[in-house]
Amino acid sequence: MIMAPGDLKAYNEVTECWICKGPFLKPAPEVIKKLEEAKHRLLEVKEWETCMEKEHPEKKEVQKRYREALSALNRKVKDHDHINGKYRGPAHDSCNKKLRIGSFETKVPLICHNFRGYDSHPLMKVVSKFTADKLNCIPENIGKYKAMDVGQLRFLDSFQHMGMGLDKLVECLGGKLEKFPLTVRYFTEKGYSIDKIKLLLRKGVFPYDWSNSWDKFDKTSLPPRKGFYSLLSQQNISKEDYEHAQKVWQEFEMKNFGEYHDLYLETDVLLLADVFMNYTIMCLNDDGLDPSHYVSAPGMFNDSLYKSK
Repeated sequence: MIMAPGDLKAYNEVTECWICKGPFLKPAPEVIKKLEEAKHRLLEVKEWETCMEKEHPEKKEVQKRYREALSALNRKVKDHDHINGKYRGPAHDSCNKKLRIGSFETKVPLICHNFRGYDSHPLMKVVSKFTADKLNCIPENIGKYKAMDVGQLRFLDSFQHMGMGLDKLVECLGGKLEKFPLTVRYFTEKGYSIDKIKLLLRKGVFPYDWSNSWDKFDKTSLPPRKGFYSLLSQQNISKEDYEHAQKVWQEFEMKNFGEYHDLYLETDVLLLADVFMNYTIMCLNDDGLDPSHYVSAPGMFNDSLYKSK
């Protein structure tokens, strides 16, 4: 919980709930007595478990009675925003619980570029572990999913907002350091100079088809240029791209291909984060809409139409 200077003093002095505006009343003697009895019984259970080194058969029931007795006090508590962690004010325990947002009601967006095309496939291998009530998806067909909710997590496809490859999207930012705050901060904190970080402000170069075994991670140099040939695109990388990969290897003092692989993944994630953040800032400045609340750009543009003057 984040409390500003003076919040604690104000909390101790305030005599009414900021939510219902009702006063904080002293609980009745019988309510306090019931809580003390429940607390005493809970301590007995804990002592028994310590001695016997196993769970008490009545533990759950005793814990339930204690929670009910504690709730009956309707005591004064510190209410805070469960999204940003900031303190909001003093509240009755019951009011605080009514205002609380359930964890599965607050979705955490996870942005994947081309989630619909590929990234959703590995996810499908593990979603079977979740019950149906915690799963929700928007399918395009039997093998492609535009978005998917897994518990509190919401997987979104940034490609449905920005229909270009990450390499082109990064190019659109013009290599300006101020456009890549997340990437710059991350690698600066790792001790790299700005000159080295500038090498990462573009889509990385990676030999996808060549890296087909764990043994390749121990290689102490990059493969020759022909090792970067892509079976998917049926073409090789340019001489300039290969020279760039070699320079990254040298400047970041890679000891083996495993380290190069990790750097590539870190850069890929951070570049996408910066690209999507720039896109979000643009959308918020234009019409106050957050793209992470939309499955695709058309849905957001439809709402934008109604906000236009």
